[in-house]
Parts: sequence; C-alpha cells; structure tokens
Amino acid sequence: MRSTAGERNGEAYPVQDDAHWIERYQKLWAQHRDQQISTADLVKTVLSVSDHWEQDLTQVSGLVEQVSADLDAILTLGMRKAVQPLC
Repeated sequence: MRSTAGERNGEAYPVQDDAHWIERYQKLWAQHRDQQISTADLVKTVLSVSDHWEQDLTQVSGLVEQVSADLDAILTLGMRKAVQPLC
C-alpha cells in the first residue's frame, strides 16, 4: 500500500492504494490532462481493468457513458455544481 497526494482546489490530499495502481492511474490522468486521450478513453481504460475491479466494468451497459459524462461535468463545472442536480 502506498500513499501519495492528490490535488483539489490547489490543496493536497492523501490517496492510498497499491503503488502500481497509483502509478498507472497517474499516467492516465497525465495523458488526459495533456489531451492525449479523451475522457471516454480514460474511463474505458480504467473500468476495463478486471484485475482491479474483479470484473471488466465496461461490460455493464451504459456505465462507460454515464461515468464519462459525470466526469466531464465534474471537470467542467466542479464537483459541487456537477452533483447539485442530484441533491
């Protein structure tokens, strides 16, 4: 188990997971940030890792599309505004 820092609103917060997952997802986030992969590609890649989730979550009907849309909303609007319609 490894702890590293994430960032939210310019403030660091702890992230804990096995080192190989943290490194893998950090690389994917960097590719997304640098516009090398789309949000949908990021989500598909993460959800397809059956070693992490114990199943290929891309096989759940509509999940990739919903998570991609929700993540885009969070990245565009910020978390509070993105979840406001759910409250």
